[in-house]
Amino acid sequence: MEVQWERVWRIDPIPFHPELLDLCERAVSEVAGAVYRLPSGPLHDASEMAQTGVPTATLLVQSLGGLRHTREEDTRPEHLELAVRALDRAVALALEWAGR
Repeated sequence: MEVQWERVWRIDPIPFHPELLDLCERAVSEVAGAVYRLPSGPLHDASEMAQTGVPTATLLVQSLGGLRHTREEDTRPEHLELAVRALDRAVALALEWAGR
């Protein structure tokens, strides 16, 4: 078998705000205990905001089977609850950070 490929599209990585990432990591750690920093390939609205200079970060929620952006995507209710709690904590920390 012979395989050929050609890149048809490429986008440079869009970094999020390092201090907000640290706050998100702290929030997730406080709520769930374990933290994993992951790159995200999809172009979310957050990527567009980060490119304009708005301090931005994203929290990702575990999906069963690692499926994302498909109708088969599913998440356990307990993971959704942890995600909401972590987001609440991250927002509280970000408001403190922004107010200093």
